[in-house]
Amino acid sequence: MMHCLNPQCAAPKNPDRHRFCQSCGWRLRLGDRYEAVSSLGVGRNSHTFVGRDLATLVGAQCLIKQFTPEGETVLAKAKAAERFRREVEHLAIASHHPQIPALFAYFERGEQQFLVQQFLVGPHLEQRLRAKMGPFDSDEVRAFLRNVLPILHYLHANRLIHRDIKPSNFRQPPGQVDWWLVDFGAIKPVTATQMAQPGTLIGSADYAAPEQLRGEATYASDVYSLGVVCLHLLTGLQPFDLFDGVNGCWHWRSIVPDVAPSLATLIDQMVQPALRDRLPDVATVMASLGMPHPTPPDPVPQSRAKPRSWSASTEVEAELVGQDMAVIPAVQQLVLLTPNGRLETRSLGSLRTPGTSLQWPQAITAIAAHPQQPIFVSGDRQGQLHRWELVSDRWQPRPLTQLNGAIAHLLFSPTGDGLLVADESGHIHRWHWQTQQWQGSWRDHSAKVNSFIFSHDGKTLASGDSQGSLKLWDWPTQTLLRTLSQQPGAITAIAWLPDDEVLVTAGWDVTLRWRCPQTGGTFHTAKAAGFYLPVRSLLAHSTQPWIAAGSQDGQLQLWARHRQEHAPETAHYQLLQTATVNGAIVALQSEPQSVGSDRSFLSLTPTGHLAQWTWPELGPHRTPSD
Repeated sequence: MMHCLNPQCAAPKNPDRHRFCQSCGWRLRLGDRYEAVSSLGVGRNSHTFVGRDLATLVGAQCLIKQFTPEGETVLAKAKAAERFRREVEHLAIASHHPQIPALFAYFERGEQQFLVQQFLVGPHLEQRLRAKMGPFDSDEVRAFLRNVLPILHYLHANRLIHRDIKPSNFRQPPGQVDWWLVDFGAIKPVTATQMAQPGTLIGSADYAAPEQLRGEATYASDVYSLGVVCLHLLTGLQPFDLFDGVNGCWHWRSIVPDVAPSLATLIDQMVQPALRDRLPDVATVMASLGMPHPTPPDPVPQSRAKPRSWSASTEVEAELVGQDMAVIPAVQQLVLLTPNGRLETRSLGSLRTPGTSLQWPQAITAIAAHPQQPIFVSGDRQGQLHRWELVSDRWQPRPLTQLNGAIAHLLFSPTGDGLLVADESGHIHRWHWQTQQWQGSWRDHSAKVNSFIFSHDGKTLASGDSQGSLKLWDWPTQTLLRTLSQQPGAITAIAWLPDDEVLVTAGWDVTLRWRCPQTGGTFHTAKAAGFYLPVRSLLAHSTQPWIAAGSQDGQLQLWARHRQEHAPETAHYQLLQTATVNGAIVALQSEPQSVGSDRSFLSLTPTGHLAQWTWPELGPHRTPSD
C-alpha cells in the first residue's frame, strides 16, 4: 500500500503503483522517486512516514517527514517556511557525519514541506538500557561518551546546537558498535547575535539545561543534556528523580557509589545547572577523557599564490550594444541581441566577419535557440513570440504565440520538446513545441525571474529571481520540487556542474555559492575576489567541475574544484585564472560540440566586445594545468 501525503485527504491509503491518490488526486510520489508506505506518528505540525526510494533496490527504505508552516497570516507562514528552509540547509551540513542519518532530499508541495532521510533500524539507547536489565557500568558509559562526543563536536564546529539530546535519540543499527544521533527537528544554527538572544523553548524538559528551558540554548546546553543521559545510564532512574529542584543540585552518587571517581567528577562538571560552573564545550569533555582533540581537515594546498592571467583566443568588436546571445547548433551560427531590440547573426567559424542584421519593428527583449533545429525564438515587450527559420539562407520570422506582458527570458528544454517563457511578473509559461500549445504556467515566483537553466540530464529546472529566491522544478512531471533558502539580493546567474550534484549561483552580493540541489545545503562559498560589482553570468564546463564567472565590472574568472576525487560536500574550489575585458560580461555561451564545446566558449559585453576563450587543459589530479 501507499500513503497519500495530503494532510486533508479523507482516505490516504492507495494501492501500489498508483501515481495519483484515488481519493483526493494528489501526486503520491515526491520528485517521482519517493513514496510514503505507512504512517509512523503525528506531531503538532508534522507527520512522519516510512517511505520507499524507487531509484534503488538496496536500502530502499527511507524516512519521510512532513511539516506544515505555522502562522496566523500568509506572511507569517511564509517566514516560517523560509526558517525551515534555513534549518534544512544546516541539517544538510550535519548529515555529512558518518553517525548522523543522511539527508537525501527536500521537497515542497503547496504549503507542505518534506524531508527525506535515511531510515535507521535498531534499538535506541533507552531500549538497550531496558534490555540490559540493569544500569551501565563506568566502562560502558565511558565507551558511550567516547563514541558520541565526536558527533557533538562536529555539530558545534559547524555552529549547530542539537537541543534534544536524550536516550531515545541515540540509535545503534544492527551489526554496528557505533551509536547514531537522530531527530534533528530541534537543531539550531548559531550566529554571534543569536547566541545572546532568547529563542523558542525546544527539547525534552527532563534532559534540557536550565538556560535552554529559558529559550537561551548554547553549546554547553548539549554538554549538559549528554551528562544527564549518562546519569540515566548509570542509575537507571529518570532525571526528575535525581534532581533536587529546591536546592538546585543532583543527588546520584549515593545511588551508584561504585562509579569510577574520575568519571563521576566529569559528569558532575557536565551537569552543573549554572553555565559558569559547567564544562564549557565538548572539546573540554573529550580532553578530560584523554581523547585526542579533533583536528580540522587539512587546509587545501594552494597550487599557486596568485591566479594566472587568462587571454582570449579571439576578440571581435561587433559594433553593437550587446545584451544577450544564443548559439544555434544546427547551423553553427550565433545570434546577438541588443537592448534596443536589434538582432545580428554571425558564423561561429568566422566571428570576425561582419554579421547580418535582422530587422524587426518591435523591441526584442529575449532570444533562445532550438538545440537541434535551425530555429531560434524571440520575444518582445508586447509579449509577442516569433520563430525565426532559415529560408534561402535568410532568417525569416513568423508568429508563434503571444502573452499579456513583456517577455523577460526564453529557454528551450535540452531535447527541444518545450519552450519556457518568463514574463516580467515572475511567471514561467510552458509551451509544448510539438503540439504548439501552452501547457500551463508556474506562478510561484513573486518577483522577476533573472535566470533559469536545465540540469544536464534535462530533468530539473533551476530558476532564480530578483528577490534571491531559488526554485527547482521537475520537468517530466512539471511540478515544483523545492524552494531553497533565500539568498541575500537578486540572483543573476545559475549553472549546473556536469554531474548535476552541484548547483552554482551568483548575484548582487558578489558571492558564488556551490549548493546541493537536493537539500539546499551550501558546499562552498567564495567571495568573488576582484569583483567590485555583481556577477552577471555563469557558465559550467561540460565535463569538468569548472565555472567561468563574468561580472558587471568586466572581470572573468575560472573557478575549479581543487581535487576531482573529492565528494561535493567536502570539495574546495579555488580561483585559477582571471581576465579583464572592456565592459560588463552580460552573457557566457558554450560553443557547439562540432566547434569544440569542451574547449571554448564565448563572452559578450554591452560594448559589443565578443571574445572566444579556451578552457585550460587537464593537469595532475585532473585539475587545470599551467
